[in-house]
Amino acid sequence: MRHPVVSLLSFAVLAALGASACGEESGSSGGGGGGSGGSGGGGLEGPCVPKGAECYGPAGPTGPGAECLAKHDNTSSANWQGKISQITVTKPASLATKFVQDTIIGKGISLNQPSCLERGDGTFNWLFEFDSATNKLKTGGGLPITDPAAGGCFVTLPNAAVPVAPVTIDIAVDGLAFAAEGIDLAVPIFTAVDQLDNPILLPIHGGSFSGTWSADHNCIGKYNADQFDPINNCLPDTSLEPPQQNWTDAGVLSGYITVAESDLVFIDDIGATLCTLLAGAGDWKGDDGTCKGKVGQAEWDGGNRPQGDWCASTTPGGLGTPATATCKDAYRLEATFAAAAFKINGDCD
Repeated sequence: MRHPVVSLLSFAVLAALGASACGEESGSSGGGGGGSGGSGGGGLEGPCVPKGAECYGPAGPTGPGAECLAKHDNTSSANWQGKISQITVTKPASLATKFVQDTIIGKGISLNQPSCLERGDGTFNWLFEFDSATNKLKTGGGLPITDPAAGGCFVTLPNAAVPVAPVTIDIAVDGLAFAAEGIDLAVPIFTAVDQLDNPILLPIHGGSFSGTWSADHNCIGKYNADQFDPINNCLPDTSLEPPQQNWTDAGVLSGYITVAESDLVFIDDIGATLCTLLAGAGDWKGDDGTCKGKVGQAEWDGGNRPQGDWCASTTPGGLGTPATATCKDAYRLEATFAAAAFKINGDCD
């Protein structure tokens, strides 16, 4: 197991991001890479803010975590449980496109709760649990969620194209800021709530996970419904600059995806593998929808593969380094995220 090495500079950057976001005007669009969810409690105000009890935890729309639609309350617990509510990919560019963000990532992460302005299907659930007594982080994918109040569980899929299982690693905590490094994890994105076979996989290596909690440990960022307008159907106004988002992000994710593993992940929506999406379908889509199918097994084994922008081979199992002239075997992943407290019922049965 790789232990995180978190510098004071990392925490200084997180603190600066948090101060910046906390100082934003209430009408700003958010979506940056830092900031806390506020002090906790109080909720949100505005005509688009959800009113239904199902949108919030036990304390309701003015209780702890209401500003991020938390479905659970971590306030009095030493174990801070949560679910990622939004991932905003910035790199690679092919995963940052509106199609991928909306159709695959956003639709899966968002819960199926239209009354709460969450219009997804709850099939992409990245869960995490902090043990503040031991400074351990358990994180991994969950099964599709149909009842948010009941919570979720960590799923294990040993026979997936890239094996899926939660991991437990060290995490450094400095006040409300947290950071961990060396995460090797495949997170599943199921294609439907009743379809558990052949999920899309997000296989991340050398991952880092950092951000800033709200004071009650219920929010990493906030929900932006208080900025939306009923005239726009209470949707983010994407005509603004920067465009509005559903959430204000307050965490940062990074890592890399290897070229080899990306060709094992088939995406039905594009009829091809993740490799073809990362490399450019016009250049690297074989008749079978794979990158390998473009050149054949022998050439693939001989190294004729798409060239990434990251090098995993220099530090196997580690964080990797930027690509070199002789090593371009991976793609760098960078993203920001928001999250909210969510009940986790251990490992799935």
